[in-house]
Amino acid sequence: MGRVLHVGHQYRYHRGYAEARRGIEAGEIGQVFRADVTATTWFRAQRYFEASPWRSTWKMSGGGVLLSQACHQVDAYLAVMGSPARVTARAFRARHVAEVEDEIIILCEWDSGARGVVVASLNDPVGADRIEWHGELGSIAAEGYELRRARLETPAQVLSDSSKEEFPELDVEWAPIDVLRTPSEWFDMILDSHRDFASAALEGRPSSCDATEATRVIEFANAAYLSAVRGEPVQVAKAAGRYAAVYRQLCDGTTAISEMGARP
Repeated sequence: MGRVLHVGHQYRYHRGYAEARRGIEAGEIGQVFRADVTATTWFRAQRYFEASPWRSTWKMSGGGVLLSQACHQVDAYLAVMGSPARVTARAFRARHVAEVEDEIIILCEWDSGARGVVVASLNDPVGADRIEWHGELGSIAAEGYELRRARLETPAQVLSDSSKEEFPELDVEWAPIDVLRTPSEWFDMILDSHRDFASAALEGRPSSCDATEATRVIEFANAAYLSAVRGEPVQVAKAAGRYAAVYRQLCDGTTAISEMGARP
């Protein structure tokens, strides 16, 4: 049709995450066996829901912190790791009066054997924006706009299998990775996203965050919500057909995120 669709998941263009992705795809830390996300810099007061009540409902917002805020970090996460095979989630309404979750914890498992945890929350006045990738030859950690890497001379499995010590002391050092820092880093992510969209349109190519890429976040979130409601692991590829009915029940109030948490 001669049209280009672009979805504004700007964290994909976060320069720290983009450099981490380049290094991982280049094999700098070997095969990744665990990757974790902490997306807790989205602190919201109750007024956030009161000022715009639609934010608190399943029918109007489609979800809480996972879908409305942390989808950006999740997109950057999945851009490196791909979609997990299955997820097991617990969702909470811990601090806010709302239908949707204000905190969620998700165990992710890939068919490769890799695993990871996603933690997203609206509840932390002091939060963290961090993704860590741990591989057989080292680790890369992105926190805020800072990036660092630790290298292993010997693969992790070999270290585990061959060490004669119960508590081996490893000489591993973290070193910073140079990433262009600017006074407008938050805006730069959005600007780079728009630049990709514009150049894709001019060059007649798909953008790097087209419908196929962006849909993975929705599939991931739907599977996580289904798991949280059902209280069981969910195969991501099979979640779509099962979640639609559960979503309707969330909207009409015949089911709910069951974990209320403990308010102080």
